[in-house]
Amino acid sequence: MIFVGVSFQTDSYTGGDLSAVSMSKLRNFLWSEGLVEGQSGYYSQERWDSETTVHRHSRTTRLRATARLLNWVEEAGIELAALPKSPNYGVRRERTADLIVMRDDGLDPGPEPEGVKASRSIIAEANRLIAAAAIGVPDSVWEVRAKDADPSDGEELARVLGGDLSSISLYRKFVGSWSSGGRLYGGYWQNLKKRYRRLLTIDGVPTVELDYGRLHPTLLYAQAGLSLDFDPYLPKGFDPDLRDLGKTTFGRLLNSKTAVNAATMSRPAAAPEGLTLADFRRFAQALMDMHEPIRSAFGTSASVGLQYLDSEILLKVLDHMNGLGAVALPVHDSLIVTRPWAEHLRQAMKTAYRDVTGYEDILINHT
Repeated sequence: MIFVGVSFQTDSYTGGDLSAVSMSKLRNFLWSEGLVEGQSGYYSQERWDSETTVHRHSRTTRLRATARLLNWVEEAGIELAALPKSPNYGVRRERTADLIVMRDDGLDPGPEPEGVKASRSIIAEANRLIAAAAIGVPDSVWEVRAKDADPSDGEELARVLGGDLSSISLYRKFVGSWSSGGRLYGGYWQNLKKRYRRLLTIDGVPTVELDYGRLHPTLLYAQAGLSLDFDPYLPKGFDPDLRDLGKTTFGRLLNSKTAVNAATMSRPAAAPEGLTLADFRRFAQALMDMHEPIRSAFGTSASVGLQYLDSEILLKVLDHMNGLGAVALPVHDSLIVTRPWAEHLRQAMKTAYRDVTGYEDILINHT
């Protein structure tokens, strides 16, 4: 049920019993015979730019056995058993026996706050409901994803690890302090692209996903005592096709740890082909000018604090759905439920946002 990362780089097999060429031939045979499925790896594909660095992303090939191979193994009388300990190779999803995880940055975050302790029972109840349900996704999804490895499609490559159908236990992850991060992780559905999540079923019933639209800019304006009543990702006078660029640029402004100057920003690799560096910098400056009321948040790594706020909101929603006995699958700023629960979820999302921020106005998208 789990995809395993397998390297096919030549230096991975230096001095070993099998060469990289032999491994490649074996992989190709298994693939052609329908005995394995997965995604091909890639190396050093350009992902995004920052002020000083061009970041690149690479990924090992991910494979798992198909039903055909498992049937062959069973027919041969071979019994598959779990390894006595985790192997020191392959790609393994982070596992934890605890519901709360603090990513160590060398600093002591102090004792766990009461609010964080209280979230344990919410997560535990959600995990109980999820474990008792049948979360389904068509086999065709994995077949499509095996061919859908183009890293230039503009979607988050950090979420490509998917298909581990045994990953259904949620946990809450903080980053260095109890006010940074706090989002829920652990569900395999979180690593599916949105167009594949639409195919999920819960106990055989089709699902819907509702998300908080433009949540982080809305939260920043709420902190400034203002309501966000315009599109935060598209400055006036610019082509609507640049909205996605505006969204990623806004994220860069929030994620930067140092002061940001539009005049020195690098052009992102995902920018439209016809957009020159000068054009992009004008666009970035217009975006910054448009957000003068919250400009002080840019260049401060504000996103981790905002993730804490959105996690608090989502946990309130999850607690409400738990009380109704409804399975809800969180995806950071959205939740997936079966269609009959959609309106209950929408109302719970509105209420949770109001309770945390004190504001009523929030955009909720049906995706």
